[in-house]
Amino acid sequence: MPTVTIDTSATIADEAVPELISAMSLVLSKASGAPLEHVHINLRTACVMTWGSKLGGRDGNPHTAQLRLTLGSPLEAAAKNSIITGIGALLAPHAPQASTQFYFEDVSIENLAIDGLLLPDLIARDAPKA
Repeated sequence: MPTVTIDTSATIADEAVPELISAMSLVLSKASGAPLEHVHINLRTACVMTWGSKLGGRDGNPHTAQLRLTLGSPLEAAAKNSIITGIGALLAPHAPQASTQFYFEDVSIENLAIDGLLLPDLIARDAPKA
């Protein structure tokens, strides 16, 4: 279950956001092996951020982006690289890849909850009954 928070100093037009989120969701689903319905993205634009201690997108500095990816299980390097490449390319028109940072965090499913239940309990509840 990839949960992704994207902060960027760039301003992204409202009409471009749905297509961008959709494309990012596909990249994350493919790379992580999670169903598309399990991908959650929080995109925050026009943030006050620094890159190399300089304000992103101000005074001639490039925009910056920081992505925090919380995953229910660790990913191999190839999957991480696929996410970095795919999401980086989608964000490149807004924030250069050279000033975009990715942070991968693994969280055990015992520490995730949906629908008021810890994930193991939700899985047990929704499992086919024999």
